[in-house]
This record gives sequence, C-alpha cells and structure tokens, in this order.
Amino acid sequence: MKNKSIILLTLITALLLLGNFLFLDNYVTQCYNNGSSFIDYFFPRFSVERNRLPLAFFIEKKNQVIFRSFLLISVILFVKNPPEIKVKPIQSIDLNIKAFFLTISIFTSAWILDIPDLVNMNIIYQPVKILKLFTLPQPSHIGAYLLFSLTALGAFYSVIKTNSIISVLSLLGFILVQAIFSSYQKIDHGFTSFIYLGLAFSLHLFRKKELQRSSNIAVLIISLCYCQAGLEKVFTSGLELFNTENILTHLTNHTTIVSNWLNNLPILSEGLFLLIILFQLSFPIILFQPKLKALYLIGGISFHLGVYFFLGVGWWVSPWSVALLLLIDWNPVSEKLRLANKKYNSKGA
Repeated sequence: MKNKSIILLTLITALLLLGNFLFLDNYVTQCYNNGSSFIDYFFPRFSVERNRLPLAFFIEKKNQVIFRSFLLISVILFVKNPPEIKVKPIQSIDLNIKAFFLTISIFTSAWILDIPDLVNMNIIYQPVKILKLFTLPQPSHIGAYLLFSLTALGAFYSVIKTNSIISVLSLLGFILVQAIFSSYQKIDHGFTSFIYLGLAFSLHLFRKKELQRSSNIAVLIISLCYCQAGLEKVFTSGLELFNTENILTHLTNHTTIVSNWLNNLPILSEGLFLLIILFQLSFPIILFQPKLKALYLIGGISFHLGVYFFLGVGWWVSPWSVALLLLIDWNPVSEKLRLANKKYNSKGA
C-alpha cells in the first residue's frame, strides 16, 4: 500500500474505534430493548433472535461488524493500491470461468425440483436484506420457475459462448436464488466463496487484458473467506473454542463412524481442530508465497471432505472445494498430460 492509503486506513480505523467506544454500545442496547429494523441489515432476524439471546451476544457481534468493516476497507485499499504480491496469473482463467458457470447451471437446474415445496412455506418466509433493498416480493411459482430456469440457461449459455452481459446476469440470478433460499430460513454459507469468486471472474469478462489483477482478486477473495471463517470462530468462542470438552461435544452432536472414533481420541481431536484454525487464519500467506498455493488448495479440499465424512455435514462435493479448484491454473497441468500422452504413444509405436 502507498503511504496515503496507510494514513487513510489509520484514520478510518481510529474513527471506527472511537465510535465503538463512545456510541455503539449504547445504540445496540437501545435497539436490543426497543427493536430496530436498521440492525436487521447487519444481523438478519435480529428482531426474533433478541428474544432468546442475551445482550452480550449482540455486543460481541457488534465488535465483529467493526472488524469486518476494517477488513473490507483494507481490501478496497489493497485492490486499489496493491503491494507487491506474487500471485501467478491464472492463464486458464477462461476455462475456469466456463467451469464456474457450468457449476451454477447444474446446481440451479437441480433446485428447480424444490420450487413447489419452497414456495408453499409462506409461514416462515422472511426476506433477507438484498430482497428488501430492491423491494422484491415473495416469489410465486411462476416467478421462481422463471428465475431458476433463466439463471440455469444463462449460465449454460456462458459455458458454450462467452457473453459478458449474459454471464453477469446469470451470476446475479444465482445470487437472487441464494437470497430466496435464505429467506426461507435456510442458513447455508456453502456458496459464499463461490459467489465472491464469480464477482472476481466478472472483472475479467469485461477487462480481459487485466489478467494479473483478476487473478490477484480471485486469490485474495478466497484467502479472506477462509481467514474470516477462522476469525469468526475465535471471536465468537474465545479461548473456550479450544476446550477439549467443547470439541468432543461437537463431535457427539454429529454422529458418524469417524466422529465416534475421534471422540475416543481427545488429543487427536484437539490437534486436528487447532490445525484447522491455523490453516484458516494463515490462508492469505499464499498471496506472498506462491509455492504454498498447491498445499493450501489440497488442504482446503481435504478439510471440506473431512467435514462431510467426520461430521456428516453438507455433501462430498462442496462449493468451497469447487472454488478452490477454480483457482488452479490448468494450462500447465493439461500441457504435462499432453506431453505424457505423446511420450506414451511414441513408446507404443
């Protein structure tokens, strides 16, 4: 970062901290006692959750929002005036973008079957902030079928032929699909990194000459998703996060053959959990140490497979794993496979 950016970041940080100590605690307390639609934009379902959770919980969440604000500002300044980083351009990014939209098309097509059950659950529908922002009504059967179908078709068209407008519209449609699922109380962060990666790819669709910047932003976004996931665990639970009893209780609540086995090995369970936290917090190191990129990508995919097999959560094909695969530059891989095949054929001849 340049000196001006560092000074600006310092001033904004000081204002955030000052506002936090002088005003925000009292403001959150008032909202907790009286209710506030404004807080709902930062903490969905605040009006409901405040009836069952203590004030201290929301004070802690407020601190996390401030940290996220600091992180967001840092990212904006980073992208505007990036320091010298060593991310190699993803030369196969056009192929990766096609794979991205193929994934959108497959998932959205499968979800069309869920529309009848989804739309009939009127009683639990609570629109999330993006739907409130654009004052979008609860989708009807026809509206949901149109949105899901057009999103899937637009994404599939983007696989066959590159069209920046259609690609971005299908990505926005996919975001709306996720927003609709969340409005029916389906809490799922599985597509978080995947969607952010799509936003980075969108930059390349319109500015193909800036391959380096597109690659930088793609790797940066995924790195921050993992880092923030680790920070969220630390900020939410504090030192209790590493309490052996809490870890074993978590394994007990997700009964699988593997989790039952780990439950009998508390030292191994605690060691694996600590390793996961360190892995998430240190993920941004791949921005500056490209040799570690393959290690972290393999570690990330192994982690998501472990969550499925150890805890029985999600599916073995995780969108997070797909996002990691899309960070790989497949050009060198395909070239090595081509040379190996050529060598094998020459021997056979």
